[in-house]
Amino acid sequence: MDPEVKSETSEERATSELSETTDKTVQEALTCILQHLSRRDHSPLELEQKLSARFSVVVLQQALALARDRQYLRSEQSLGQDLIEQHLRKLKSHAYIEAQLHQRGLPVPAFAPDAELAIAEQLLEKKFGPLQNLQYDLKSKACRYLQSRGFADRTIRMVLNVSDESIAY
Repeated sequence: MDPEVKSETSEERATSELSETTDKTVQEALTCILQHLSRRDHSPLELEQKLSARFSVVVLQQALALARDRQYLRSEQSLGQDLIEQHLRKLKSHAYIEAQLHQRGLPVPAFAPDAELAIAEQLLEKKFGPLQNLQYDLKSKACRYLQSRGFADRTIRMVLNVSDESIAY
């Protein structure tokens, strides 16, 4: 037997063993991706962050591509839209929602400013009762309450119907 033929077969064997190992690792990564997705929907960025300690970047990219091809991952737009709707039901501010979308690597849509005004009014009525009955001390407490939830100062002033100087932060 020719020694050159023997070395080629050992190189081929090494290459096939490497590809088998890589395939197993990609399958393990895909299994982990499916386990995470079975609990809740994740964006590709979230999956990369969660699995980067366990798998290499190349293996993760291959597993994510495989998950996309098999349609295990939802589109970023639909995932983002569901997240927005979920947080709006919880009466979260637009700033909070934008931060959550950025954290998950999802696209941030433009929000209507009137929608945030309505959310702030709902929050205040839920916590303090009718807005017409708010006294000065309750207005400053309501102001701090809305600020802690990420509402813009302009929105807070509009909801409370006050000027800049009338409320002590």
